Amino acid sequence: HNNSEEAIAIIQAEQREIDLYRRFKAYCSYGVYIATKI
Repeated sequence: HNNSEEAIAIIQAEQREIDLYRRFKAYCSYGVYIATKI
């Protein structure tokens, strides 16, 4: 995806998420939820 603006935007968004986690990791955690239709 050379120079794909969409790919670059995704990478930048993920990098922001990583930076926020590193900055505030003492105050937050992540969870994964799995749901099924009843």
